[in-house]
Amino acid sequence: MIFFKINESFFIFLWKNTLSIFFIFVLSSCGTLFGDEGIFPPRSYDYLNANEEENLKLPNNFSIKDINDLYPIPDLETNKLKSDRFVVPRVAAISPSSEKGSVLLQRLNKNQWILVNSPIGQVWPLIAGFLDSNKINYVWLEDSKGVIETEWLSHDNKKTEIVHDKYRIALSSGVQNATTEIRVKHVQAVKPNDNITWNIHSFDKEKEKDMLNLIAESIANNTSMFSYSLLARGVTSSSKVSLLFNDINEPYIFLELPYERSWASLGLALQKTSFRVDDLDRSKGIYFVTLLDYKKEKKESFLSRIFKRKKVENELPKNNFEIFTDYVDGGLLIQVRRSSGSSLSYEHQLDLLRTIKNKLS
Repeated sequence: MIFFKINESFFIFLWKNTLSIFFIFVLSSCGTLFGDEGIFPPRSYDYLNANEEENLKLPNNFSIKDINDLYPIPDLETNKLKSDRFVVPRVAAISPSSEKGSVLLQRLNKNQWILVNSPIGQVWPLIAGFLDSNKINYVWLEDSKGVIETEWLSHDNKKTEIVHDKYRIALSSGVQNATTEIRVKHVQAVKPNDNITWNIHSFDKEKEKDMLNLIAESIANNTSMFSYSLLARGVTSSSKVSLLFNDINEPYIFLELPYERSWASLGLALQKTSFRVDDLDRSKGIYFVTLLDYKKEKKESFLSRIFKRKKVENELPKNNFEIFTDYVDGGLLIQVRRSSGSSLSYEHQLDLLRTIKNKLS
């Protein structure tokens, strides 16, 4: 029997060379397989080569004004976008509260309305079904863009006198795309007449509230029966919230609502997100917030974790922000910045603003 004595250094030499060959193979194969010139190149930018189709040609007996764009796409000002390589953002997950068909009652001061997460064309048949089931006659006022007016309804009041009530149910687009807001106005008269005046507020707020509750309950119980109505095709359904860029390429949200509601909507949206409101200055239009589930802008690599510098004591946290606003041109302009320290990157601003925008209502 013959024994071979191999020096231990030989095994070390063989092991090092094997690892070196392995790493060289892995690094080279990544570029060969998945690089821009590899066998499996990335397809993130294939949409840039998409062909634009011609506009739809209608027969002569159709008019172009009968077609309404339910999801209009705003013009893109390419001169305000960065020239860096663009990365398509991931689609945000839908929260349970914003699922299709969900119904919410919202109030602000003396105003109250129903918010339905479905387009007007699908909500209108449910309201018509509610009125039909209660044997209430109504008319659809097409000229007023989304208003339903009921007949005069008679009943006995507390003084045993017969009075008559009439309701107007107004449908309008919500803040987000494919959402509907429903408002109700009530008027009362001793005798039915057509020469009535619809004031800003209802004659009886309690009857307005009761009708809103009945409609909301009916829609919530029948969301599985959605259909689409062409009667509502003329009602504006574009979104009231947009993510835009200013002249120096800074992103901002534009919320096209009255100031009282837009300020309250922003405060509610911050509560729905991971922001904690620490303080606010309404006179200056600023919310001072903390992002509770703050994620680092860059994920630390293995080497950075080994050689990272020690944390300086009393170093200011990087998750304190100021949401500052300005009301211009009939809407609230919303931007975000750090409370102190380094400025926010362009991508980080967009990420935070998208989070807020998706919760505005």
